[in-house]
Amino acid sequence: MNGSDRKTFEAPPVFTEDERATYFNLSQWATDFLNTLRAQSSITGFVLMMGYFRASNKFFSSDKFHKLDIDFVAKVFGFKKRRVTLGRYKGTTHERHKALILKNFGFRRFDNNVWIMVEKEAEALARKQMQPRSIFMSLVDFLRSKKIEVPSYHALSESITRAVQVIEQDLHKAITKHLSDDHKQLLDGLLEKSDDLSGDKGNPKVKRYKITLLKKSSQSTKPSKIRENVTDLDCLKDIFDDLRPVINSIDLSPETIQYYGRIVVKLQVFQLIRRDDKKYLYLLAFVVHQYYRLNDLLGDAILQCVQAAVNAASREHKEQTFRDRITKQLALKKLLRKLNSHLAKIKEIERIITADDLSDTKKVQSIKSLLENQDEREQIEEQMRTMEQEANRIIKNNDYYILNSKSLRLQNRVSPIVKALEFDTCESADVIIRAIEYFKQRDGNIDSNAPLDFFDSDERKLVFDSEGKLRVSLYKVMFFQHIANSIKSGALNLKHSFKYRTFEHYLIPKERWLSEKDELLERAGLKGFESFSELIPDLSSALNSQFAATNRNIQTGQNEHAKIDKKGNLTVSTPKKDKISLDPVTEFFPKDRVIPVFEVLSSIDKLSGFTGSLEHHQIKNVRKVPPSNVFFAGITGLGCNHGIGRISKISRHINLNELEYAVNWHFSGDNLIRANDKVLQLTQRLPLHKLVKAFR
Repeated sequence: MNGSDRKTFEAPPVFTEDERATYFNLSQWATDFLNTLRAQSSITGFVLMMGYFRASNKFFSSDKFHKLDIDFVAKVFGFKKRRVTLGRYKGTTHERHKALILKNFGFRRFDNNVWIMVEKEAEALARKQMQPRSIFMSLVDFLRSKKIEVPSYHALSESITRAVQVIEQDLHKAITKHLSDDHKQLLDGLLEKSDDLSGDKGNPKVKRYKITLLKKSSQSTKPSKIRENVTDLDCLKDIFDDLRPVINSIDLSPETIQYYGRIVVKLQVFQLIRRDDKKYLYLLAFVVHQYYRLNDLLGDAILQCVQAAVNAASREHKEQTFRDRITKQLALKKLLRKLNSHLAKIKEIERIITADDLSDTKKVQSIKSLLENQDEREQIEEQMRTMEQEANRIIKNNDYYILNSKSLRLQNRVSPIVKALEFDTCESADVIIRAIEYFKQRDGNIDSNAPLDFFDSDERKLVFDSEGKLRVSLYKVMFFQHIANSIKSGALNLKHSFKYRTFEHYLIPKERWLSEKDELLERAGLKGFESFSELIPDLSSALNSQFAATNRNIQTGQNEHAKIDKKGNLTVSTPKKDKISLDPVTEFFPKDRVIPVFEVLSSIDKLSGFTGSLEHHQIKNVRKVPPSNVFFAGITGLGCNHGIGRISKISRHINLNELEYAVNWHFSGDNLIRANDKVLQLTQRLPLHKLVKAFR
């Protein structure tokens, strides 16, 4: 937390007039206690301390009490303001009042036992590599949920500092214990210049550090970019497999991997080298982080490529149907004309058969003359067969497999990925895993023995032509579709991934749950919910009581919004929500019609404080936070596509190095999302149309 946040935390809350009336309102026990006091300073001090505790669950020294609050209490009790002095409100009197307030509000004092509990909670949060500010606020919420007095800033910050140090020391000890010299040499190789991988992914004249080449991956779905990602994945896989025993022994959490891995991505090579033995923790986390991230990236590529192929086929199908509509209508019109002619002949035959003036011989001759045109009948039969086949094809959605024409394009993108990814064979559907293993073993060259179990009955018919031969191209397209659908549904999982692992992987491990069940339930505030059989009777009783109270209120008319009509039906009328009157927002913004972007960002920051969300990625050893104007310059440079270099040149008092540092270390995805949420909250408080109007 910065100095401003720390000062706010250590000061009593600032109340409005309505809030003073609420928080300084006396309950019966407080009134009874005040009747035993005589000194005006003790009465005033007690009421103020009780009100502040009610609002913040925290005690403050009397020298920090707000003057407006002191005057408010003095006015309520009829004291003369100049006679109310709180200089003597301290020592044993102050402590005795604190104990009384804690007892009547049902809170515990922050003692040594609580300190131990807070340190354990701080360590658990620090293992997730949360920012100190987030840990601090989480600890405050934790204490309030446990109904424990919130201590001073120093007490909590000391616990957080110690927890962060303990976690980092444990990690370094584990690295030192399990990392052999060979492993260190392998990781040191990442800090050497590479002959195999070039700086420009193909330009051998440019040599760069291996780790630099592995930092960035392309999100493009072009075959060349996918092959580059696959090459990087293979390179990282070799290192990852060699380090697997160490990774399993240390058991790094996903949060730790992402935290240290992202730091390495942002650090320069020389900064890593200077970290001596600590660099191995960073490099190990980087290998795991990038390996998992590349798996996720390639998994995303499968979904994108398959969806793109399906969308392209669907568009082509619609376009083809639209183009063929006139031809089909003309053929249908021609068929209808022939059918009408044929029906006319049938009617004529019926007339001949019923004619009384014709002999049987004459009737047969007349009918025979009408049916002499054999070609017309054959043409009708042929056209009807064609239309029946077309109808069957449409019913079976056979046009959907126009994808067959997209097969080669899709294979060029997805085949290398499927061959490179390592799927979780234990936690995935067997039918799709067998098909993937067959595909890998044959290096994508499948034949009629290819597995068909993952297809449904209609799909199995489609992958074979009229001669019973496997349509290889169509098979592969449908195979990739099933892989994509299985990944999305969770039936197919990656073994090494942040996003596409089995659902159980994201839960608390079973072994830990069995060994730490009580502690975990206690931390989550679910101590009374461990036994469902004991819980359900109480919940049922509470629910039935609430139903009875609700029905009683409806029957007695106490509930004005629920009525029983004449037919015995319940009708509920929702009361109209009163509009919240808001002050005009134009006063917050400059009056000039032309408003600089800096003024816009500065005004919004004053209202929302969004720059407070742009925290440094590292937890420790963070230098001074850049001023707001540097953040504004970074947002403008990136948002308006000026670039960091250009925006520093055209801006006053903006240093390029400081700007690059701010963008590199403070503009992470999570930080920007939090900053955006704060701005969105502002727009909810101040309607967007008023904000826009203010800037016009």
